[in-house]
Amino acid sequence: MTYLARDLRFGLLIVMGGLFLGCTPETPTMPPRVPLKHRVAATTCAMDRPAGVTTGSGASQCMTDAECKDSTKGQNGRCVGSRIGTVCSYDTCFDDSTCGGKVCECRPSATMASLSTHHCLTEGNCRTDADCGVGGACSPSFGSCGSYSGVVAYYCHTSRDACVDDSECATTGGTPGYCAFNPAAGIWQCSSSLCAG
Repeated sequence: MTYLARDLRFGLLIVMGGLFLGCTPETPTMPPRVPLKHRVAATTCAMDRPAGVTTGSGASQCMTDAECKDSTKGQNGRCVGSRIGTVCSYDTCFDDSTCGGKVCECRPSATMASLSTHHCLTEGNCRTDADCGVGGACSPSFGSCGSYSGVVAYYCHTSRDACVDDSECATTGGTPGYCAFNPAAGIWQCSSSLCAG
């Protein structure tokens, strides 16, 4: 072996060794533990819906459910109460397939129809845990109005999150804290923001 070949080989080994020693693992996307609320798999919302009010009042848009049959606005039209009187309310999705890559958020079950509907969310970066990588978690998040506006999106948790569950967030001024995704910071953080109805 010539001196030149030996020197080149030795130099290559040094460079390769430096590369291996200098490697740092990619920041994992999984949270430190599994959140209490996370979406393991996509779900299908209930096709039926309870009845709305029987008689409208105030500056009413409708008086009974029978008047809420505009198929261009959705399905399961119901006459429900609101701050301005009774209005027609419609379900606009039943599963994720019609939501353009976002989540179809199902309304909670109830004995009487309300303003809550099955509807497509317009924000978020995941639909299920699988979208967040191996061991990841896709959780529902309130927006800047807190529980007043309900869930506005689903986001992946990361190892940089400041919180994972609501129980980690303190009550501020009598308002319970909650863990929500902060789009500006790109992480989950505690918040106590709440809009008044």
